[in-house]
Amino acid sequence: MFTLLASALAVSVTPGFKSGELNVYIQRTSKNTVNVLKLYPDNTYNYCRYTKLRIARDSGTYQMRGCKIKMKSCLKKKGSNPFLKEPGFVGKRGIYKDRLPRVFAGKPDFYSNSEEKYLSVWNYNPITHTFFEHSDQKQPEKLIARSSQLTTEKLRQDYAKAKAFFLAKGDFYGEYGQQLRKAYCGPGDYLSYPSGVYKPWDGNTDETRLLGKMHVVIHESIHRFNSSNRMLVVPGLEIDLEQHPIFRSADFAGLVPDELEQRIFRYQTYVSDTSTVSANVSGIYGLLDEYSAYMNGTRFSLIAAEKLLALGNIEEAFERMRDASQCYYAYYEFRLFVAWYLQYAEKYNKDVYQHLMNNRNMRVLFTLLDDEYLETIKRCEQLKFPDNKHSWANEISYFEKKYATPCKDALVQQEDRLKNFKIEGVNKLNYKSFTKELETL
Repeated sequence: MFTLLASALAVSVTPGFKSGELNVYIQRTSKNTVNVLKLYPDNTYNYCRYTKLRIARDSGTYQMRGCKIKMKSCLKKKGSNPFLKEPGFVGKRGIYKDRLPRVFAGKPDFYSNSEEKYLSVWNYNPITHTFFEHSDQKQPEKLIARSSQLTTEKLRQDYAKAKAFFLAKGDFYGEYGQQLRKAYCGPGDYLSYPSGVYKPWDGNTDETRLLGKMHVVIHESIHRFNSSNRMLVVPGLEIDLEQHPIFRSADFAGLVPDELEQRIFRYQTYVSDTSTVSANVSGIYGLLDEYSAYMNGTRFSLIAAEKLLALGNIEEAFERMRDASQCYYAYYEFRLFVAWYLQYAEKYNKDVYQHLMNNRNMRVLFTLLDDEYLETIKRCEQLKFPDNKHSWANEISYFEKKYATPCKDALVQQEDRLKNFKIEGVNKLNYKSFTKELETL
C-alpha cells in the first residue's frame, strides 16, 4: 500500500516539471482538507481530496503541451478534480488554474511538494495518518477514515484492548509480535466491506472473534510496513527497492482469456480495469506488496497452527489452518499476475521490461517471497491432526478445484518466464550478497 517514485526517462522542457519522475502537488483549502495531485511518468494521474472523514478520488491520464496540462478521467465519479473541465498551467512553484498568475510568478493553486506523507499510496490519508483495507471486495471511490469508526470512548478503549491482544498473540506465536510493533493495522484502522457494503468496526473484543481476524491484521499490517522503498519478506528480513517506470497491471488484460478472468477469485479486485488498489495502479510494486501481505498472512496462520498442535489444542489449530486455507491460493494468483506483467512488458513496453530485469533487488524480493510462499504451502500440507477428522487436503478441496486449479493450469506456460525473473541461488541466509545497497531516501 504505496505510491511509485520513478526514474527519469526524458528531458523536461517545462520549468518546475520533472519529466520521467513522479510530480506531486498539493492544495490546502482548510486545516482539515487537502487536495493532492500526483502526476506519474507514464502519463497517468491520481487526484484525491482528503478530509478527516473521507477520501474522494479521481484517476485518469494527462497530456502536457508546453506548460499546459489537460486531464481525462477514467472513473464515472470524478471527485472534485478542477482540471477536468479546464486545463491547468505548470510553473516552477506549482500548477495554476489560470495562465496569467503563472506568467507573473504569482501564487499557484497547487504547490509542488515532496513530503513523505504525500508520496504514499492514494488510500493513505495524510490528515488522519491511516490506511484503508485492501479487501477482496470492490472498494468504493469514497472511503471513510478511522476517526469515523472510533466515535466513542468505549470504541477507543476496545481498540486499545484489541491491539494489546494482537501484539500479545504475535509474541506468543513467534516473530510477528515485533513486526506488529513496527507497523500495526488492526480493527478500527482498516475498513471492512462484507458483500461490498461498508461496515464500521463494532468494537467486538471477544477473543475467539479476534483470533479469527489475526491473519487479516497481519496482512494489513504488512501493507502498512511496506512502501515504495522497501518490502518485507518475513519479519526481520526486508529488501530495499529502487524505483523505475511502471504501467498499470490492468494493461495486461489483453493477454488474459475472458473465461479465466471470471475464474480467478482476486482478478477483479486487484488487476481489472476498474480496480483502484495499488496492485493495479502501482503495477509490479503493488503486485509484490500484495504478494508479501498474503504470504505473511498465510505463513502466520501456519505457524500458529503448528504451535497449537504441539500444545494439543486441536480445535484452535484447525481454525488457524482454516485461515491459511482461505489465503494459500493467492500464491498461484499473484504468480500469474506477475508473469502476465512481465510478458506484457517484454512484448509491448521494452523500456519497463529492461528496468525490471535490471532491478536486482526487486528480483531478489520476488525470489524470496516466491520460495517462502511455496515452502509455507508445503508445511501446511504436512499438518497432522491426531483425531484424523481434520486435514489440509479436505479443508482446501473446494478452493483447490474452484480457484487454484485454473491458475495452476495457466502457470504451466509461464514457469520459464518466472524462472528467468528469479535469481538463482539466493536464499534467506545469503540474500545480502545478491542485493544492491541503496541510498536511504
